[in-house]
Order: sequence, then structure tokens, then C-alpha cells
Amino acid sequence: MATTHCDACAQPLTDAGPYCPGCGRARAGATQQWGAPPPPPVATATGASAPSIPPPAPYSPAPMSDVLPPAPPAPSWAHAQPHAQMYSVPQQPYGGYAAVMMSSKSRVAYILLGLFLGGLGIHNFYVGRVGPAVAQLLLIVFLGWTGVVALAVMIWIIIEVCTVTTDSQGRRLRA
Repeated sequence: MATTHCDACAQPLTDAGPYCPGCGRARAGATQQWGAPPPPPVATATGASAPSIPPPAPYSPAPMSDVLPPAPPAPSWAHAQPHAQMYSVPQQPYGGYAAVMMSSKSRVAYILLGLFLGGLGIHNFYVGRVGPAVAQLLLIVFLGWTGVVALAVMIWIIIEVCTVTTDSQGRRLRA
């Protein structure tokens, strides 16, 4: 066996490995190959050797079939609308029920305004429905002297008071 000495620490080297057992440096002429074992631990100033850290394992990503659930089948109308595959309907929170936003406006106040000042459209102004409010106001002011228009507006107001439950922004009127 041929004995040589390390260039860095002058320790005697044997043909046993590519690293110096004293300082852990690669031997002269030895080449580092991918996957080669790490050098032996280097002695510290106190004489104890530092623990060696094993090299990380080569990265291998997990197969995506284990991570993601299977995709649902495309709907029958997807071939006619290619953009439909890109967009999906968001899932509703709370077990499939959408959260209900409550308005600061009161339904009781809406009903009372509709019964007493409905001809002027005040109840619709109250909840932010400006279009129907202006239409009721103009019909009563300009054509209210005719009985037919006034009767039609009053029927319209009664239907609104019974059916409208949201304000102009779609929030439910509170009780």
C-alpha cells in the first residue's frame, strides 16, 4: 500500500478513501462525484469531532394524484363555451347556505311609510329604490287627479309593501 501525506495537515493517507481522515479535505487527485459520501467529521479545537450532517435525499415530488382529488367531469355545455372550464362556481360557506347581509333599514318602517306616504314613493326612497320612487311620485303629482292612475299607484304600493324584503343593495330588511 502506498502512503502519501495530506497537503493541508500532513497526515498520512492510505488508498482507503478520497478524503483525509485528519482534516476531511479531498485528497489531491481525488474527484468529488455526485452522491459520494460526505467527508469525515473534522476535529474541532477541543479535539472532539463535530457531528456530520448527512446529505439531503434527492428531491422527488409526490405524485399529484395523491395530493389532489379527481377533477369533476366537464358539463355537457362546456364544449360550446371554452371559458366555462376556467371558471367555477364558488362554494357557499356554512354548509351550502350563503351568508345573509342585513340592511340597517327596517321592514316595519318600510310598510308604514308605504301605507301612509306611499303615493309619493317615500317608502322606496327610504330603501334606496330611486327608480320606482320617482315613477310613483311623478304619476301621483301629474296624473293623480285622475282616479284611474291614483288607483293603479295604490295597488302598486300595496303589492310592493307585501313583496319587497330587500333594499336597493340586495340586503335583507331587518324586522
